[in-house]
Amino acid sequence: MTPYQAECLGFIKTYRAPWMLPSYIMAHIEVECSWNPRASTDGFGSLGPMQVLPATARGVGEDGDQADTKTSIRTGIKVLVQMDEALAQHFGRPPYLYELVEAYNEGAGNVDAGRLDPEYWDKWARAQTRWAYVDAGEVPPAVAPQPPDRVITVPMHVNLTTGAIRGSLPK
Repeated sequence: MTPYQAECLGFIKTYRAPWMLPSYIMAHIEVECSWNPRASTDGFGSLGPMQVLPATARGVGEDGDQADTKTSIRTGIKVLVQMDEALAQHFGRPPYLYELVEAYNEGAGNVDAGRLDPEYWDKWARAQTRWAYVDAGEVPPAVAPQPPDRVITVPMHVNLTTGAIRGSLPK
């Protein structure tokens, strides 16, 4: 782990929601900016490790410099929490993990309309598997089952066939 990755992990552990494994956010950072702290990849103003758009940042109450690592991670986590709540309310159930990941990338409206980017999910799932070791000592949340037509790569300690995306594992 590089010093920058360790710095990111520290901020993640400070700001994450209880149901978020640190590897979830590490995967987002890897996919969004490839660990380049100065990344700005989309031409729309996305900055920092979580690549949050300025308007999206303002929508979760963050006006700080998104190029700042701490601010970007805090903002990205707020966006994920907001997406989780919006999708849960819309679908009447906790979102599937891939829906939450896709909503961060494509927006909740596109997830609802079925406009997904399977390549993004695949990159995220592979990155999350690589970062699963940072979850040592963390209790993995139970997650909603995946649709049967989806084949995904996940860390072996996460069971995607039981429970909801938050909470504790079934006893």
